[in-house]
Parts: sequence; structure tokens; C-alpha cells
Amino acid sequence: MVEESLVNGVTLAEVARRHDVSRSQLYDWRYRCRHGLLSSGPKFLRVFNIDEAPGGPDPDNMPAPPAPVMTVDFGARCRVSIPSDFDMEAAARLLNSLSVGR
Repeated sequence: MVEESLVNGVTLAEVARRHDVSRSQLYDWRYRCRHGLLSSGPKFLRVFNIDEAPGGPDPDNMPAPPAPVMTVDFGARCRVSIPSDFDMEAAARLLNSLSVGR
């Protein structure tokens, strides 16, 4: 999202709206990126859309996240894997925005 928000002709508000995050959160991520605060760990969380299938999602077709991680399932549509060295305050804000948007 940070890289997307830096493209010429794209507004930060447009990117934030498209990904259902607040503009202030995206400003914070851009600030952290600019000052090298995101480079110590993964820059993005892996979020997978799970296709609707009879009997539920097929776990054999899901990419395996690197260990150790905390995995949060939001029903049959979304799974978030958070590496243990990720900024947990940022992860909490992301998880809150995902649960509110449901």
C-alpha cells in the first residue's frame, strides 16, 4: 500500500479507501518507510483471500507462512499471518480495521 500510495497521480486517500484503512494509518506507514522504520522486518503482512468452495477452504492449497507466526482467521474469506518480529501495534490496528470492516 505504501508503494502504491507513492505512485504519481494516485492520492493517498484513494489508496486508503481502496484498501479500507484510514489515511492516518497510511501516513504513518509512509513515514516509517521514509525513515527506514519498516526495513528491520517484513514490510507487509500476508493476507490471503480464500475462495469459497464446497466444504470450506482447502488448507492444502494455502501457501504456508514462514514460522513463527500468529495466524488470525476471519471466517472463510480472509487469513492474516503476522510474523513474530512484526510491529504488534501496527498489527493490532490492521486486525481491528479488518474486524470492523466485516
